[in-house]
Amino acid sequence: MEREARGADALQVTQIDIERNAAFEEPVYELKIRIDPKSQTRLDASMRRAMDAHRALAFLVNGSVVFQTLVMGLPKDGVISLGGFSSKQEAEAAAAPFKAPPSRQ
Repeated sequence: MEREARGADALQVTQIDIERNAAFEEPVYELKIRIDPKSQTRLDASMRRAMDAHRALAFLVNGSVVFQTLVMGLPKDGVISLGGFSSKQEAEAAAAPFKAPPSRQ
């Protein structure tokens, strides 16, 4: 999963948000990664394959695995939720690989 990537399995990231999950007493932060609507079909297909095979789904950025997760259900509206971070700083560090590299001038 790379921003501005090309290829059959590439997903286009449009926005990354960090939100506090109010369902927990202790602070728990989630990463909300929004993808382009055109990428939604590819994401759904990959997640269905992972669920059917009972295998983890890996998210790659620049060829390196940054997350592996079990798929509990298909995302709604093109939003991937990755959570369980105990601080906003920890969530920001986890979001860093998904963010666009600084533009070169």
